[in-house]
Parts: sequence; C-alpha cells; structure tokens
Amino acid sequence: LMIDDCLGFLADPSSNGKNATYVDVPAAERSSEVVFLLAWGGGHLSDMQDLVEWYREIFPGCTIFISTSNQKQSFGLRCQCAQGIRAAADAWSLSSADPKLLVHLFSNSGMHAWTELLQSWNALSGQDLEEQGVWLPMPLPAMSDVLRGVILDSAPDGAVTAEACIQSMVQSVAAAVSLAVSTGHDGSPEKKKEAETASKRAVSAIIGGNSIVKAYLRDKPEKMLTKLASSDTVVVHALEPPVPMQFIYSKDDNIILAQGVERYLQEVNERPSRKGLALPRVWCLEKSRHCFHKLTHQEEYRKCVKLFASSTMT
Repeated sequence: LMIDDCLGFLADPSSNGKNATYVDVPAAERSSEVVFLLAWGGGHLSDMQDLVEWYREIFPGCTIFISTSNQKQSFGLRCQCAQGIRAAADAWSLSSADPKLLVHLFSNSGMHAWTELLQSWNALSGQDLEEQGVWLPMPLPAMSDVLRGVILDSAPDGAVTAEACIQSMVQSVAAAVSLAVSTGHDGSPEKKKEAETASKRAVSAIIGGNSIVKAYLRDKPEKMLTKLASSDTVVVHALEPPVPMQFIYSKDDNIILAQGVERYLQEVNERPSRKGLALPRVWCLEKSRHCFHKLTHQEEYRKCVKLFASSTMT
C-alpha cells in the first residue's frame, strides 16, 4: 500500500481506492468541456460518483477526470496529473469548439494535485512535445486559454497545524483500513456482514481516544507532519490564471480551519493578476463536516455547483 501510494503504479487501480484515477466519458459525442475532480485524503472514486452524475447532467458531453489522494510532490501524484492532462487533450482533440476546463478540488490533498497539474501544464504547454518524448493528440494549449473556473471545497490551508495534520492522517488511515477489512470476505452475505462489523471496529480503534495511530504520529517532529500536509499556495498564486472562483468551507472544520481558507482567500484577492476581476464567490457554513458539505447540504451544494459551472463554462 505504501509503495502504491507513493509511486502510483498499480496493476489494477480499482483495487486501491486511495490513489485511483478514472476518466468518465459521455456515451454520445464529446463536447469541449472538461471537469477535473480532485479528491481529499482518503477519498475514494465512489465518493466522487454523485458529482460525476451532477456534472453529467449539466454538461452531457463533458469529459470528467477523477484523481484521488496521493502523496504531495510524489512521482505517483505526477503520474496521476499526467493522466488528467492526457484525458483533457483527448477530449479537446475530438471537439471543434473552444477547449474549456473546470477544476473542482477538495481539501489540501486536492490542492496538492492542482499544484502539480499547474506545474506540469506550464512545463508542457507551448513546447515541442515530440522533442521531449511526450505524445499527446494535440499541442497542449496554455492554461490561461482553457481554465474557466475553480471550485475549492474545504481548501486550502498553507499553514496546517500539527493536530490538524494528525486528524487528517488518521482519517486517511481509517479509510484505507476500512476498505481493506470490509472487502475481506468470500462474497457470502454472512461473511460480508462479518467484514462490515470488523471494519467498523477497526475504524473505531483507529480514530478513538486510545488510537495507536494518533500516539505514533504525536511522537513525530511537528515539521515532518506539517510539511507534506500544507498547501504550496505560493506556486498556485504564481501559476493559476485569473478566473472565477467558488469557495465552500465550514467554520467548524477541524482539519482545514476556516482561518486558513480565509487567509488564502485574502491572498487571492490581493493577486495583481486579478485586479478588476470580480471577487471570488464564498459560501461559508456554520456547521458542516470536512469535505462532506455535498452530503450534509446536498440540495444547496448542488445548486451552488450548477450555478457556478453553468455561468463560467458558457
């Protein structure tokens, strides 16, 4: 699991939900809209399915690329980003309309993926790809020519506290263990039920007050914990084109604190490149679970996404 998580080389990506990717293509003719869904730490492909269905309703012909969690700055994460770039290029090569990209990211894990995507895109666009040994079905356009909007859910924080790091890591471990234990059965209803019960017990032990995972992490140097968890916001400020943005976060989030999101929001407003552009849209919830606003406030979330996506991609 550790090797897969760091490198992203999987014979069967669906067997490891932690760093899987997936490209959802329309049954009919493809349009020029591409949506990147960049998940949170511990998020599975199944956690993105509701969004896939929503975006498919909004843009029936769009291509949707899903990237789940991987280690910050790892080779595996860069491989996942490369898959996203190829998916976008494939879609645009099949459409005569202007290419359009919408990014919808979750937590700092999604922000890590977006950071890598921006850097990779910047290195490839406008270059002689054949000379670099890279094959794409078309020259990669500049990000500023394709990006239409960014939705940030529970993100980001460029200065995550050690305790928030521990909380996030514990949840990621719990998600991985839950998946492993809950699928350890022979397929019979009885064994499935036993596996589900064992999975719940394992998760309870991992996230509980006497968690050995928490104890192990609290023994580690604070800098080691926070370095891989905090977002590299300076890179994003430098490379992200000035486009409409939608922030969605909660005041009681104990992983990505509201203060961290609001600090980044202020930095965004101060970017020279955004002078004259409308301020980002903000939806701040009083109480809502980290990265699960789409479930706890489903109808409002869906309307928010549809309004933003429809207005920015047309």
